[in-house]
Amino acid sequence: MPERLSLEYENLSRKWSEVAPDYHKQYFNIYLARLKEMTALLEVNIAKKWGTQYPICKLHKLSEENHPKCVVIGTLFKNQKLKPSILKQLAEEDQLVPQPIVTHFTDKSDELFIEDELQRYLIISCIPCDYLVTGISCALLGTADDKGRFIVEDYTFADFRPQIPRPLLDDSAFVIFLSGLDLVNSPQCDLNLQLFTFWLSGLCDVAPFRASKITRVIIAGNSIRNTPEQLNFSTNFYSNWGKSLTSM
Repeated sequence: MPERLSLEYENLSRKWSEVAPDYHKQYFNIYLARLKEMTALLEVNIAKKWGTQYPICKLHKLSEENHPKCVVIGTLFKNQKLKPSILKQLAEEDQLVPQPIVTHFTDKSDELFIEDELQRYLIISCIPCDYLVTGISCALLGTADDKGRFIVEDYTFADFRPQIPRPLLDDSAFVIFLSGLDLVNSPQCDLNLQLFTFWLSGLCDVAPFRASKITRVIIAGNSIRNTPEQLNFSTNFYSNWGKSLTSM
């Protein structure tokens, strides 16, 4: 029997488990996680572009620290007045305010905001609003005023991350996916499984070297029953059952 290749295995299926949503925060969790991960990348670009002469300040501390010029890190929010809104749809259904028919959802009235976990500021700058969308993390250099606005002098985004070289393995390894075995309805399933077991164990003469490279077998589904069970009772069954009752 050939010696089987062994690989380390880690169960990563927990990320598909359903988790109860948390609506008590200003942000949804995906934006918070993205901002947290992107902050470290943006700090590298901040040091390259502006050095250490400007402090990095949180948005909710701008009014307290009162820096003449600083850098803030946050997520962009694009306020589009023409964007569909559930409140506008409800108003239209109740015939409160008729909504005009629009052919596009962006125009010159769009505004950009920068947000973090606690605060939001309106962006005043020459940043091209037409090319940006909600959810982009960025760093802004500028000054905050007393009207909740951040006057931007310069900005930077995170660079593309280095790509992982492919392939990762020097030698081939295989994973087998099985489905549709239909153990209940298939009379030849035992023979097929026995043949598959022999092949998987390298006992067959066909490609024993490849069988040794199989590291895992995943049973994907439809293995117990492929189709729903259907109970078919003939009319003879009911007639015979009725006769047996009358004879009692």
